Amino acid sequence: MQGNDLTVRDANVYVKTLEGLRRVDVILRRVDDDYCDPLEMHPGSRLGVPGLLQCVRMGKVAVANALGSGILQAAGFLPFLPALCRHLLGEELKLPSVQSWWCGHPDSLRYVLDNLSDLVIKSAYPTQGEDPVFAQDLTREQLAELALRISDSPERYVAQERAISCTTPSLVADDLEPRHFVIRSYLVAQGDSYSVMRGALTRITPSTESLVVSLQRGGGSKDTWIVADGPVSQVTLLPPPGEPVAISRGGGDLTSRIAEDLFWLGRYIERAESQVRLCRGTVARITDQSGVDNRHAIETLLRAWPKGFLLRPNSELNLEFIEGLLGDVDGSGLRGMIASVHSFARVLRDRISSDGWRILQEIYTAVTDVPVDPNRPAARIPELLDNLIERFAAFVGLAGDSMTRGMAWRFLDIGRRVERVDFTARFVSGTLTPPGNDSVLLEAVLEVMDCSLTYRRRYLTNLEAHAVADLLLADESNPRGVAFQLAQLDQHLEALPRENSQPDRNRDRRTLLKLRTTIQLADLMEVCNMPFEQPRKALKSLLAEVNDQVALLADAIARLYFSHAEFSRELGEVSQEST
Repeated sequence: MQGNDLTVRDANVYVKTLEGLRRVDVILRRVDDDYCDPLEMHPGSRLGVPGLLQCVRMGKVAVANALGSGILQAAGFLPFLPALCRHLLGEELKLPSVQSWWCGHPDSLRYVLDNLSDLVIKSAYPTQGEDPVFAQDLTREQLAELALRISDSPERYVAQERAISCTTPSLVADDLEPRHFVIRSYLVAQGDSYSVMRGALTRITPSTESLVVSLQRGGGSKDTWIVADGPVSQVTLLPPPGEPVAISRGGGDLTSRIAEDLFWLGRYIERAESQVRLCRGTVARITDQSGVDNRHAIETLLRAWPKGFLLRPNSELNLEFIEGLLGDVDGSGLRGMIASVHSFARVLRDRISSDGWRILQEIYTAVTDVPVDPNRPAARIPELLDNLIERFAAFVGLAGDSMTRGMAWRFLDIGRRVERVDFTARFVSGTLTPPGNDSVLLEAVLEVMDCSLTYRRRYLTNLEAHAVADLLLADESNPRGVAFQLAQLDQHLEALPRENSQPDRNRDRRTLLKLRTTIQLADLMEVCNMPFEQPRKALKSLLAEVNDQVALLADAIARLYFSHAEFSRELGEVSQEST
């Protein structure tokens, strides 16, 4: 469970599920204090829950490891632990700590300043972003500066003697390398005492030179095993091997966060595949050697590309064109788009099969590592685009053939359907609404949408704009058309959990109904058959409405199942509870 799985409503904490909000009474925290509530603590935190501290203050939720308990890790306590143990428990420490000095005491300060080069300096209080200072690594000038800082605010610092720093073999890439390490052991409360758990967690430094052991600084972790003299009896809460498990067809509760990630993975996969198909259609016209005049088709296709692609109308695949097509992993172009797919896939690694993950890895590697020869920049581009389309089809086919028809599959498919409606409407608007009836362009549109064979079987070689628009928009039997996607979305929304006693919570169904009606009632013959020199304004208006409505549909799904946000009421509306 992560912080964005939870939300605060009316001073109560809830977990967001597809069925709605479920009250949370106890939280076992694994997030640092400062990152638990961005409203009152670290404002840039995306790990916590806004409003959590107020819920704790009001007693609406219990945090098992209470907020503020991190103070016990403050280095300022270490010099006083022996005395505290004698005072509180009447005994000596069973495991002595590293010799430490709090600089706020005059005698300790004097000792620290006299022996500074042999000590490790730490903050006395738990702070974020401050590493210990190993004075042995400092120059004379740096030592003098450190001594001055300690003298100005001695109460802020604790000094420790350097412990012997051993190393352990660690697998780095394909090689064994030494790393400094510390061992963290764990104890379990048992009655009035504690039991030490066998084994531990070993944390290692990021490099041999570094002595800072911190996961936030690039360190790692290893399991620590205790070797026994003989067989060890296993203790587990799982059922014994011989006991049959109860039959179940559920897949566990799907939280809203995971459902949203699946939704966006579906959208990004469809967005990337559609753009690759558009790239391939454009590149095919640029490299066409048949003698057909493709200039108008090329210019129109390029105008239909997303704004993130830094392309200019061009008649050849030169280096500038290829760089604009591929773009950067952290920015625009195919690389940036597929990097987004990869990012969502990594978050959902436990939801994707090994074969599916391998396919997405191949897609990511193929587009990020493609070599571009300045002398022949387009040499591998057609092959790359073909391979990407094949791999996207393989992933979608694998997901459709392997995933159980639960909520995870539905939200992945909903994302794909929503994105395909949006892309198709934008693409058709960018290519069919300008004036004219260019058969070369219409052929390119059908090829990009993978509908050429279907159209040829119906209409042979007679290419007409209204027939292409009907196939891509209104034909419910065409699996790449808008009407087909809306029919599939209708089935998905029908299967999603919802509160039927509150009709105002069905805005997604109402939006989808309006969208389907808009497509079904459209007279595509009339809006497409315009005089040769006149743009198809009615078709453009129709497609703009489709894009607006599909955006509202995606927003309604997000409000109902991801954020669980109430829709705002219009002024003058009175609820039944207030009358």
